Amino acid sequence: MKRILVAFLFLFSIGVFAQNPGCKKFKNGKFVIKNAEYGNFYIERKGNTQIEYSDFSRTKLKFKVKWVKDCIYTLTLKKILENPDNEILPENMILTVKIIETKENSYIQQSSSNLFSETQESEIFVYEE
Repeated sequence: MKRILVAFLFLFSIGVFAQNPGCKKFKNGKFVIKNAEYGNFYIERKGNTQIEYSDFSRTKLKFKVKWVKDCIYTLTLKKILENPDNEILPENMILTVKIIETKENSYIQQSSSNLFSETQESEIFVYEE
């Protein structure tokens, strides 16, 4: 019985602590978050820079990307590129994004912020123009 318990704990720890190799393919590229209520968010991520455009608010933002682990990164707002409606944007916000599942052409992420206690889950799709 003790051997079974040790084997189970070993296998459980491998599953919990193994890094998802599928996250690496989403570190760079063009993506879209489809949202019926708030419109689409278009993302272009290259190296340590991410540009986001919202077709609802028409804002375009530049973020610094810092990969903490293979499937976790942070986004820090660096510059407001476009804001035609003068939306109020929290400039000191840091978003933490955790990729929780990868698929062929998309991934599911949980995102949180240093300013709010809520987390949000969304699916991000590879975007081909």
